[in-house]
Amino acid sequence: MNQGTNAVIHSNLGPTAIRLVAVAVLGLAVVFCCGTALAAEAVKTRAWQHSGYARIVFDWPKRVTFDARIDDRRLIVAFGEPMETSFALVERHLSQYVTKSGLEQGGRAASFTLVGDYGLRTRRRGNSVVVDLVDKLPASSEAVVSTRPPATKAPTPLILPAAASKVPAKTANQNRAATKQQAGNTSNEVRIRTGRHSGYTRLVFDWTANTDYRANKSGPNVELSFKSGARAAIDRIARRLPERIESIAQRREGERLLVDLMVPEIARMRHFRSGTKVVVDILSAGEKPFQQPAGALKPAPQQNAAQAERASASSEAVVSARPPATKAPTPLISSATGQAAGSSQTVQPEISAEEEERPSPLQELPKAIQVSIEGTSEVPRIAVTPVPGIATAVFRRAGYLWLIIDTKLPTSVDDVPESLSDSLFLVEQRPHVSATVLRIRCREDLLPLWQTEPDNWALDLVSRAVPPRAPVIVQREPDSPLGARVVLAADKIGNRLTVDDPEVGDTMFVVPVASQTGVVSHRTFLQFSVQESTRGIVVTPLADDISVRLVRAGVEVTSDSGLLISNVAAGGSSLRPSLPSATEAVSTLNKGEAVGADKGAAKKSPALQSIFRYAEWRQRAGQTFIEARDDVIDQARLTVRALRNPPRWDLAKLYFANDMSVETLGAMQLLVENDPLAVEDPVFRAIRGVARMMMQRNDEAEADLFYSSLDTDPGVHLWRGAWYAFQEKWLEAHQEFLIAGDAAYTLFPPRIRALLRIAAVEAALEQEDYESADPVLTALVTEAPTRGLKAQAMLLVARAKDALEDPKGALEAVDAAIAFDDRKGRADGNFLKAEFELKYGNIKPADVVDRLEKLRFAWRGDDYELRLLNRISNLHIDEEHYASALTTLREISIYFPEEEASEKARQRMDELFRELFLNGGASDIDPVNALALYFDFRELTPVGSDGDQMIRILADRLAAVDLLERAAELLDHQVKYRLRGEPKARVGARLAVIHLLDQKPAEAVRVLKASRGVSLPPDLGAERRHLEARALVQLGREDAAIKLLGRDATRKAELIRSEIHWRRNKWGKVAASMESILGERWQAETPLDEIEQTQVLRLAVSLTFENNRAGLDTLRRRYGEKMKAGANGDAFELLTGHVDRAATAFRDLSKQVATLDTVDAFMAAYYEAAKRPALSN
Repeated sequence: MNQGTNAVIHSNLGPTAIRLVAVAVLGLAVVFCCGTALAAEAVKTRAWQHSGYARIVFDWPKRVTFDARIDDRRLIVAFGEPMETSFALVERHLSQYVTKSGLEQGGRAASFTLVGDYGLRTRRRGNSVVVDLVDKLPASSEAVVSTRPPATKAPTPLILPAAASKVPAKTANQNRAATKQQAGNTSNEVRIRTGRHSGYTRLVFDWTANTDYRANKSGPNVELSFKSGARAAIDRIARRLPERIESIAQRREGERLLVDLMVPEIARMRHFRSGTKVVVDILSAGEKPFQQPAGALKPAPQQNAAQAERASASSEAVVSARPPATKAPTPLISSATGQAAGSSQTVQPEISAEEEERPSPLQELPKAIQVSIEGTSEVPRIAVTPVPGIATAVFRRAGYLWLIIDTKLPTSVDDVPESLSDSLFLVEQRPHVSATVLRIRCREDLLPLWQTEPDNWALDLVSRAVPPRAPVIVQREPDSPLGARVVLAADKIGNRLTVDDPEVGDTMFVVPVASQTGVVSHRTFLQFSVQESTRGIVVTPLADDISVRLVRAGVEVTSDSGLLISNVAAGGSSLRPSLPSATEAVSTLNKGEAVGADKGAAKKSPALQSIFRYAEWRQRAGQTFIEARDDVIDQARLTVRALRNPPRWDLAKLYFANDMSVETLGAMQLLVENDPLAVEDPVFRAIRGVARMMMQRNDEAEADLFYSSLDTDPGVHLWRGAWYAFQEKWLEAHQEFLIAGDAAYTLFPPRIRALLRIAAVEAALEQEDYESADPVLTALVTEAPTRGLKAQAMLLVARAKDALEDPKGALEAVDAAIAFDDRKGRADGNFLKAEFELKYGNIKPADVVDRLEKLRFAWRGDDYELRLLNRISNLHIDEEHYASALTTLREISIYFPEEEASEKARQRMDELFRELFLNGGASDIDPVNALALYFDFRELTPVGSDGDQMIRILADRLAAVDLLERAAELLDHQVKYRLRGEPKARVGARLAVIHLLDQKPAEAVRVLKASRGVSLPPDLGAERRHLEARALVQLGREDAAIKLLGRDATRKAELIRSEIHWRRNKWGKVAASMESILGERWQAETPLDEIEQTQVLRLAVSLTFENNRAGLDTLRRRYGEKMKAGANGDAFELLTGHVDRAATAFRDLSKQVATLDTVDAFMAAYYEAAKRPALSN
């Protein structure tokens, strides 16, 4: 640092800032002189054996880098910092996997001697490092066959000192805090750059020469394998994991470097080369991978050492804020012509830091940008071809206006016309690798007005200032666990661009935005400045190690050596005077007490920091609540309207601290109406979020509780956990409660504290993390202030005991909850007790239903009755009491019409009804009862083909048991009202069959006529013709039947004709029809059935009446043996023997045969079909 710069710094720093600089310099001196010795962190090591693998979890209090490998049956887990830990749980639970464990390398590595050969799987959960030893699959089997007995799992009761050490726990985040690590990058490391995009996150491995690589994804695990002896520079990424990357680690296998990523399981991966670089994208579920341009996957030509060095220098120059130490590389694109040096063709540059961070455009971009100069000398206008969906930045700096468009397109800029030369002096394009950059020189009194209508982009230069519609919020976070930082809050941000300013000779970081967001006033910090802007964010580094990153909330500014920022905003806080800033709320202790807690709680955690200050807000010294409230209201009444917000704010906090949520929200609404910017205050957001949660307005609470400035507050993390718990997002809830820590509960008064602990225990139990649940549950049972809350605590104990397979303990805990004699606790307790006794086999399902029915009126608050009815309906379904189940579900839909559960009940009714009457679920129900069940809930019949099929199946079942009239009613409704075309004709035929079976031929004819259709399939047309002819025969309209049959020579038609001929005593035609029907049946080996025997007898009678002796002899020869074996053998013998037709025996037998209607053979097939649900098809 030269003397001039030193003097400037001293002249602009106050005593406090100078002391901060001195401390920082002294710290650096200690590091360089004394080495990098770090105090060992206390780390908890947990272990448990699972099916197919053993798990070891290192619970760090902060995020550290790690590396894991197995070498010669030794597992080595190395960390970036030393630790102190005990491996007692590893030795206790993993004795079948590990024989010896210990610390090495001064506490920086844990080593374990292994029993056998195992696979290795690692991941990060929050600050915890998870290492799995996976049983390897046998070569000839797809299943793991373990030769070792499973570790014994002895469930241990909760609320006992030894409980935590014996209970398996799922890995969960314990802290989000991350501290800076020493970079340690060497020349033997490959740099990794990251970019956040719309729909995906990008990693770029900056190899300087072609490197063989492979990329594989299996579930949430991504393995990137590089053939290289280098290491990956992952420390910086591990400290601040980008979106969609849950953990990153590296290891070696022989000559290959392996980089392991943990990503969302449903995420997708794509990868490709860009020159020598390797690009890996992690895409959100549903994001479509792009089509890589032709040639994009081709590796770059091999470079020599000099070329590689130049490429590395070029890449470094793109992203570094400091000027390069060596000669700048020749630019790829000439600033004068926009073409590659020495070439007349446009060069496609290698992927740069900005290009990596470019989101895929959501709309088709124009092929080029035209910049036109228009307007008047008073209001010059610079019109630009619209680029839909692309972010922009507009700002003034060093006498120039800058317009930056966040995409690079061929651009043509008009010359400034002579008529505007007095106001507008210069419009030029500046070279940039990935953006379109315009620089404008105009009169100093002209100010930019940037308009981006869909079809009209224009920069008007006007005489009045137009501030940004959405100001960027500058948030200082000096005490952030991530390291001191400044967050510039903005939405719809684009990419981070590096732009050189030739006028000033420095480099700017520019972040365009796709919203009307800008910085209202210039801000100068010790190490960087934030430029005033009409649109976008501009950060100018004043120190070499400033980093500018895109984060979820907007733009983050940090420094590798630590930002020197204070809690007080430069030039005064932009927040309202009556509302403390976020940093004040987070960093200031609550006057010697644990914030918001009673004095007893304060002693437990004297240094706990939080926004919540219940003790301070609850009442004023020497005043009751009523006196304090009246005093504040009087202050507001006596204050002029414009200055009433400070007492209103005091009133809101007073109401809030006294658990009066409705009144709190009312007072806060008045605050916002008078000052809309009040919502920017983190304390305001925290209080309003909690008040909304207490009013069960969870959707509204979300935006407040997840306000980014509250990320470091432990009390807010508790309420975020409660918010997730109400959504039944148990994993996220559990993580938030663990992040908050046990001491955070002391921030709140006893009732609120108990409610939060109940939610925390529920989340832990849902995640099977009994170890974390135990201390919270113990505190809840001990401190719960009311009988009702104590009862709820004991019910949680009962659930934990049950999960740990302790039936006796579970029932004892339930009885204890009931004994508190709280109405709700008694109702919940009896409900849970019935469930437990059913589970343990003490009672039958029917007994449970009886008990639950009696509990329906035990408690009518919250969702108790709803849960009760749902459980009753499920028990009925399990016991196949479908009518009762549907009745109960109907009650839910009626009694709770506004609840989501009402819609779920209706869906469950529909599913059950379909299962019963469409998928065969009712096949075991008596047909009469099935019909009654159908008609009781017939409104559930679905519209369309499924409903029609359902009715036909039920009709078939009724017809099968001769309930023909009820079956006909169902089908008649379909024919009349539901069906058209071919389906109507087909069901009409089915209904005609039922009418014929029910001896109602006239109804059959009516239905067939009513269901006629055109262009019917031939088989269906023939079927309907035969049915109508049969009905006409039954009605005595034989001529009409013969005419209808026409030349139909099918067997069914012959059966109908033979009946008509028999009735008319036309014996010769009867004989001809019977011979046609029987055909060569006499040659078959199978016996004749009853209908065939009747047909043979009819043939014999007709031949007798025809005096056809030769025919009778032939008939006797062919069918004698077959008829002798049947029930009609004697009759056949009589008819075919030499008998006198006038004999009494012959006459009686003829009459008997005449009563056997041959059309019964025609209907026989329908009788058989009626016994099966086949005719509905």
